[in-house]
Amino acid sequence: MDSLPTEILVQILDDAELEVEDLAALSKVSRRWHQAVIPNLYKRYTLRYPDELHAAGRKKLESFQKYGSHVKHLNLHITQWNKRGEGLIEGELQKDNAEADIYNYLDILHSFPEVTTVEHYDMHLRDINWSEFWAILNHFLSKKRKLTSLIIRRRLSYSSRPCAEGDLEPVELHPTPPLQQLKRFSLRINTPTGGSDNLTSFPFFYENFVRVVGNSCKRVTKLELFLNIFELAKSEKLEDLWGMQFPLLPVDNVKELSYEVLPGAIPPPNLIDTDFSQVEVLRGPYWVCGRWLDWALPAVPDLQIFQKLRVLEVTDQPYASRDKDFWNLIEKVVRQLPSVKFLVLEEEELRFEVARKPDGCPVWVERPYLLL
Repeated sequence: MDSLPTEILVQILDDAELEVEDLAALSKVSRRWHQAVIPNLYKRYTLRYPDELHAAGRKKLESFQKYGSHVKHLNLHITQWNKRGEGLIEGELQKDNAEADIYNYLDILHSFPEVTTVEHYDMHLRDINWSEFWAILNHFLSKKRKLTSLIIRRRLSYSSRPCAEGDLEPVELHPTPPLQQLKRFSLRINTPTGGSDNLTSFPFFYENFVRVVGNSCKRVTKLELFLNIFELAKSEKLEDLWGMQFPLLPVDNVKELSYEVLPGAIPPPNLIDTDFSQVEVLRGPYWVCGRWLDWALPAVPDLQIFQKLRVLEVTDQPYASRDKDFWNLIEKVVRQLPSVKFLVLEEEELRFEVARKPDGCPVWVERPYLLL
């Protein structure tokens, strides 16, 4: 082993079966082994904020900050957010700054300049306001220039304030030119409440979202938008949304599109600027397909924009395979998508190859389920 070049030793030690404890022990063998182990020992980091600002986690945080340039995969879980500004900075309470937590958090993120994969979660926290959320998202897209995958999950609490027009005013946005290596972008926002306020807030939300993201997602090929932030309203309440001109999220060439905007009222071409004829995989819930076929509704998209769609994946309906109405609807959908080769029912883990009769009517041939 002593004759191996250090870079080869680094590759050998990049073994998923090696536990952190094993790597830590190997790092003590010699100076050379220490240098070889460090890139793998600090490759992945899960930060639970603000838990690791306290004594038990502080040492681990400081260690990862010291070797932050080696961190490639970052999992971020915000478990508490102090709206009174009583955030910990260098172990001291800061009560004079109403935004101490956001500054603490972004300052920590600066420690990881080489990160390529980020998963960020904040769940049921009413104290993270929209300005702070936009600042966090803008930081990832403007400062982490080597990102290949960014996943943002936000589940709002019952008392969360809906997005508003002035949410970006206190925030200084950094430029977000295209991230050349960013291939996957996933944004999932859920709210447990409905009501007209959430419905009215959607245009503000989406306008702010597009401003914050800028051109950073232009190279993305796997796009996931799950925006369940307003109620399942009556059609007349949604007509204003159907008629609105939304700013479009610019993406050059989406290959895989996962899409759910509750209640399916706003079709993808109204929100995303891309060549939909290049989409090969489309994921979405059953009711989206149904709404897209309801020609009585305005702004229904032409399914034929998905000219090269090969895989249609239905993400809900756990007992769809037993539902005659489901199959009648899916047959109508697939007849309009002549390139579809596979239908996937995610909840039931079923996969069907699509054969065709001479009239284009699909024939379902069950195949082994594969995770795509």
